Amino acid sequence: MSTNRERTDTASPGETVARWADSLSPVEAEEVELSEAVGRVLAVPLVADRDSPPLDVSAMDGYAVRWEDLQNRPAVLPVIGEARIGQPPLELAPHSAIRIVTGAPVPKGADTVLRREWVREHGTHIEVPAELGVSRGQDIRFQGENISAGQTVVPEGTLVTAPILGACAGFGHSRVRVFRRVRVALLVTGNELVAVDDTVQPWQLHDSNSWSLRGLLSMVPFLELRLLQHIPDDLDQMVAALTGALDQVDLVLMTGGVSMGDTDFVRPALEKIGATIVFHKLPIRPGKPLLGAMCHDRPVMGLPGNPVSVLVTACRFAGMVLRRLGGISRWQPRPTLVEVNDPEVSNPTLWLYRPVRLVEQAVAEFLPTRGSGDLVSAARSDGFVEIPPNTVGTGLRHYFPWSLL
Repeated sequence: MSTNRERTDTASPGETVARWADSLSPVEAEEVELSEAVGRVLAVPLVADRDSPPLDVSAMDGYAVRWEDLQNRPAVLPVIGEARIGQPPLELAPHSAIRIVTGAPVPKGADTVLRREWVREHGTHIEVPAELGVSRGQDIRFQGENISAGQTVVPEGTLVTAPILGACAGFGHSRVRVFRRVRVALLVTGNELVAVDDTVQPWQLHDSNSWSLRGLLSMVPFLELRLLQHIPDDLDQMVAALTGALDQVDLVLMTGGVSMGDTDFVRPALEKIGATIVFHKLPIRPGKPLLGAMCHDRPVMGLPGNPVSVLVTACRFAGMVLRRLGGISRWQPRPTLVEVNDPEVSNPTLWLYRPVRLVEQAVAEFLPTRGSGDLVSAARSDGFVEIPPNTVGTGLRHYFPWSLL
């Protein structure tokens, strides 16, 4: 028997889905080679194995000296050596200088670096002008000033970017512990849908939804599309497909079949296999029939079947669930604020999502749209903005790109 625990409070749609996502646990962790880690999510903190820098190094090309030898200027100091990158520190004798390049270890006994352009070079010696102002420790990057051994570079739940990949290598981590990829099943429903390379009749539609969602999923390296299946509008076939998918994946995404028509079988199919309905129908447009459920300890999301509804609900709501399952600590959306200007865009009771094009930094313009079936408008846009009820499409609004991240 199914259980119905649908939300009945006045939370916003985003809060409703966020609370559900927060109740989910990330997938298990695994260890991967560093070459496979970019785009994955750290399952443990990245910890520095040594100080950074590991010893005092020069921040400039110039000369390493003792600050006390500069107190009576002008000063003439013999150049007794050259400090180079990748070599152990030299030792500086009193009243002398060592030529040094950026990144080279500061010689023992030196505590200041004079930039080349600050001194007069004479081959075997340098002359330090009387008017030069310099402080002790000038142009030295001190051991551990970036981070000390044992400290956390980035925490668990961080998406591995190129700089983080470099940090992993820099701190000696040839293997990285990350959350395994989130396995996703995509079940596309609808008798009207045919494959993209099949002949389409006037009463049929090429299946665009699966391709839109495949595109979104493929842009996220920690997601894996494990199963893709087209299901006709038939209750028994839908039950069979759901049962099979739930045994293979961490999340089932469905499109279509979530409204109240005679052939909308997603909810009846879920109820037949004992699912808990968490929410169904949110005050949003497009995408109002959006459904969230738990079945066999797996989340299931039913996205409305119209192509723009699929894109909006995937990016605005399913993305939260996917990020949470993937182990990202900052899984809640952090939308950009953009300026829009169309007072005609409004609704007294619904949260509106409208396609926009970015025209300059932090400024967007609404695109003409014919509704949730207008994939042309979505294709011409950069993303969409969120407009709360009882407000209009003017001023600063939250902008979401077409992305699950």
